[in-house]
Amino acid sequence: MVLLLGIVLGHSRADIPALVCDTATPMPATLTEIRGMYATHTLSVFKKDDGCSLLVYAPRGLELIDGARVLIDGKVERVADAFTGLPGYVKFLQEDGVMLVARNPQITVEKQGVSKISQARRISMGAFTKLFGEPDAGILIAMMVGDRGMIPREITDSFQKSGITHILSISGFHVSLLAGVLVLMLWKLPLPAWVQYAVVGSMLWTYIVAIGAPPAAIRAGMFWTLVVVAYRMRALVGLPTIILLTLCAILSFNPALVRSIGFQLSIAAVGGLGVGIFFFRRLHISSPLRPLALSLVVSLGATGATLPLTAHYFGNVSLIGILVNIIVIPLVALLMYVALGALVVVLIWKPLGMALSFLVHVLMQLLLTVASAGASIPYGSFQNLIFPLWAVGAYYICCGALFIIALRVFRIRFREIWV
Repeated sequence: MVLLLGIVLGHSRADIPALVCDTATPMPATLTEIRGMYATHTLSVFKKDDGCSLLVYAPRGLELIDGARVLIDGKVERVADAFTGLPGYVKFLQEDGVMLVARNPQITVEKQGVSKISQARRISMGAFTKLFGEPDAGILIAMMVGDRGMIPREITDSFQKSGITHILSISGFHVSLLAGVLVLMLWKLPLPAWVQYAVVGSMLWTYIVAIGAPPAAIRAGMFWTLVVVAYRMRALVGLPTIILLTLCAILSFNPALVRSIGFQLSIAAVGGLGVGIFFFRRLHISSPLRPLALSLVVSLGATGATLPLTAHYFGNVSLIGILVNIIVIPLVALLMYVALGALVVVLIWKPLGMALSFLVHVLMQLLLTVASAGASIPYGSFQNLIFPLWAVGAYYICCGALFIIALRVFRIRFREIWV
C-alpha cells in the first residue's frame, strides 16, 4: 500500500505548475548539482535567488564545487523554447524543477563552494589519474566515481553498441561489488559479527558519499544495508521482500523518483536479476557449469527486464549485449577488485602497486577487445527505434504471465517468493 501511494504521489508531482522564471541576465545563482561531466563540457544545475533552477552547458575547463556562487551572463531560454523538438525531455526537466537552459554562458565565480563531498570526489579522481594511464584511468573513473568525461567517444560508442554502457556509470552493480570486497576482507578477521557489519556499512556509505552520493548508489547502499540487517536478524525474507522494502523507504523519502528514468532502470534490472536467481536456485546443474549458467541467468534477467525501457526512452536495443555481458560482468568485477587493490597497495609498497596497475591495463585491454568485437557484429544492436508506452506495458504483462506459468511448472507456491 505504501509503495502504491508513493507511485501515485510521484506521478501527481507532474501536475505542479511551473514557476514563472525571469530570463534576464546577468543572473546570480548557486551550483546545486553536477549532472554530467563529458569530454568537452559539463552539465550542471544552478538555482537562482527566486527559486528557479537553471540547466547550464559549460566548457569542461571551468571547475566548480557544489555550493559555488556565480554570476551567469548570456542567452538564457525556457526549456520549452530550448528543446522544441523534444517534448518528453521538456516535461522531464520541468518535473525535475528545471525551468531554464543556458548554453555556454559566461560564468563568473563570485565564491567557490566548500562541499566536502565534491572535494573528496576530486581527490578520488586524482588518485586514479596518478596511478593508471589512459584510457584505463578514464574508464575506471567512470565506473567508480561517475565522471565519463575522460573516455574517448569511440569507446563509449562501442560500449553502447555492444550493450554494456551500464558499466560506465555508478550503479548498484558497482556498489554491490564493493560490498562484496569489504565482506571478503573482514570475513576471516576475529571480530564480532555486528562489528564486521558496522565496518562494512560505514565504509560502504563513506564511498557513496565520497563519489557525490548519486541516486543509484544510494539505492544500492540502502538495499545492501537491509540485506545485511535481515541476515544478521536471521529474518527469513527473500529478495523480492527486500526490494519492496527498499522501494517503500526510497519512495517515502522522495515519491517523485518514480518518474526518474534511472530509478526505473535500476528497479527493473534488480527485479529481473532477482527473478533469474530465484528460478536458477531450483535448477539442477552440474557444479563446473554453474558459474557460467549463473552469468547467463544474470545477464538474461537484467537485460530482459530493462529492454523495453531502454527501447522506449533511448530507442536503443542491443541483442548481442546478452552474450557480451556474460563475459564482461565477471571481467569488470575482477577489474574493480584489482584496481582497488592497486590503489591501496601503492601506498604501502609502490613496486607491487605498479605491478597491479599493469594487470589492470591488461584486463582493460581485454574489456575493450570484447566491447569492440560485440559492436562489430552485424545486426547486434538497433538504434533510433520507436517503442511506445503501451508496448512497454504489454511487454511487462507478458513477463508477468510467463512468471506465473514458471511458478506452475516449478511447482512453487506464491508464499515461497517472499521467504
